[in-house]
Amino acid sequence: MKDKAKEYHQLGLNIVLVNGDKKPLGEWQKRITQQQTSEEFENLPWNEAKGFAVVCGRLNERGSYFGAIDIDVKNVTEEAKQKGEQLRKLLRTTQVEHTPSNGFHYIYYSKQPIMSNSKPHEFCGCELLGQKKLCIMAPSLDGQYRRANDNYPVFVESLEVVFLQALDQIGYTTQKRSDEEKRTPHTKKGKHYRIRPCVLEVQKKPHMEHDERWIVAAEYLGNDFTIEETMKVFQSFKKLKKSSKT
Repeated sequence: MKDKAKEYHQLGLNIVLVNGDKKPLGEWQKRITQQQTSEEFENLPWNEAKGFAVVCGRLNERGSYFGAIDIDVKNVTEEAKQKGEQLRKLLRTTQVEHTPSNGFHYIYYSKQPIMSNSKPHEFCGCELLGQKKLCIMAPSLDGQYRRANDNYPVFVESLEVVFLQALDQIGYTTQKRSDEEKRTPHTKKGKHYRIRPCVLEVQKKPHMEHDERWIVAAEYLGNDFTIEETMKVFQSFKKLKKSSKT
């Protein structure tokens, strides 16, 4: 187990040890921001550990962010299990690991930051492991975490967008929007009110950089806009900027 953990550490990832209940051994929050040295890695309580986890969502030495889509079929409805299986089939081939609950971790490197997202769990048993989250890795817990394939994690532009697009395809944003309308049918003034002011400021720039476009797209998709609606938003940007030039 230590040898496998060391492979991840040598890639610039921070390692946290866990016990048999999957709880971290000791304080680990500083690993969200501080790089773990080789000496600190060696001095971890290996004799007490039953497994290890990688700290997700922090910028590593390769200029990318480690994250995972966690598909956990425990304590969810049969419908949610079916939705989770639909989502799993939409995901790009990458490193996949089995979890003790008969779930899966789909592991990726993202060029853009990864905000954790557990909101869809009730709908499809899935969540996004990003900033401030741990991902327990194989062969932890005496092999209960185990590799499902021999692939390495692939690089994607934005794991947030990948996750949100898959959710959109299985009807998550549509279902969530419908549920909200049933709860508060006359109080919503449209979805635009949820977009953060900092993102709206980025939209006002005459020329958005490539990375900024991904950030804006993730913001809209994360606020229940469908892919089609998000594309219309970008088209409106273009029209607005053209009209401002005339």
